Amino acid sequence: MGATVAGDCMADQRLCVATETIYSYAELIAAADDLHPLYSCGGAPEDEPTCTPARNEGDGIVFSGIPTASDTDGDGVANDTDNCPTIFNPPRPVDSYEQGDGDEDGIGDVCDDVL
Repeated sequence: MGATVAGDCMADQRLCVATETIYSYAELIAAADDLHPLYSCGGAPEDEPTCTPARNEGDGIVFSGIPTASDTDGDGVANDTDNCPTIFNPPRPVDSYEQGDGDEDGIGDVCDDVL
């Protein structure tokens, strides 16, 4: 069952929590107040997480997640050396700071099932 959301910009909106979560609307509001607002009327909420992956933590792995002409998947590896240039697969510490290629066929793990 949906709950009508009260508030300036959300007065005519409905939130169907019963079919999407195991929580009631009141429980979501209580949890969201502690964590992150459920909605924002004035643009993106403060500290909104981004959907664009990015990394620059000083360990040598740097990517913006934004495609460029020389890095079409935005993973920080130039197309001419990328083992899967059309699918985002950045180097990872777990892979010795290289792109994953567990079977060592020269094709990135994320592309093995695609090609």
